[in-house]
Amino acid sequence: MKALVSGTENPTAVGKVQQDVIRRTILKERDVPDGANIGLISLVARSALDQGYHVLIEGILRAEQLRVRADNGDGYAAHQLAFLTDNGDGYATYRLAELLARQGELEELIHLADRGYELAAARLAALLAGQGQVEQLRVRADNVDRHAALELAALLAEQGQVDEALTLLRSLADNGGWLAAPQLAELLAGQGRVEELEGEVAAGTPGAVAALATTTRSPQLR
Repeated sequence: MKALVSGTENPTAVGKVQQDVIRRTILKERDVPDGANIGLISLVARSALDQGYHVLIEGILRAEQLRVRADNGDGYAAHQLAFLTDNGDGYATYRLAELLARQGELEELIHLADRGYELAAARLAALLAGQGQVEQLRVRADNVDRHAALELAALLAEQGQVDEALTLLRSLADNGGWLAAPQLAELLAGQGRVEELEGEVAAGTPGAVAALATTTRSPQLR
């Protein structure tokens, strides 16, 4: 993996930082999680950036290593984690989303979700739901964020707005939201709305049969 970090003072100068040289040659270190080489790479890169160089990082930096250092305030590690995310590393995306959520960087998390990263969208929706942010979830659900819509339905049900939650879940299920169907069935079962649940069984709604079996009025249990 190569990552280019830009300096500002000397745009034509490029400094190359090689992970293998630092880890194997200088530190004689094995490739272990949160190895000392990550910190030294960060130190060398920061020094070069401070002198106005562009910095080219070469090597394989594990997302978990970067997440640990970024969680401890290492901005360089956070930058590298974002770089891995931009290059399609799903685990790095997950770790970056978790990092942003833990640090309360809501705007950064929204930006990541809005760029189409599903893992970030899911983490953002869960965070908003945990904060009780109904209106923000509505806005995202209206913009076809299925994660926000599912979290919104669950939050509405918790707040006693069951009919609105059911309407939302039915709309999602009718439009191919496969995760919404079992959530719909579970909510109907939890509310004791057996006739409606039986209708979902007849319609072939995924999860409806299992949900019906949990109700005391289920014909199978009479």
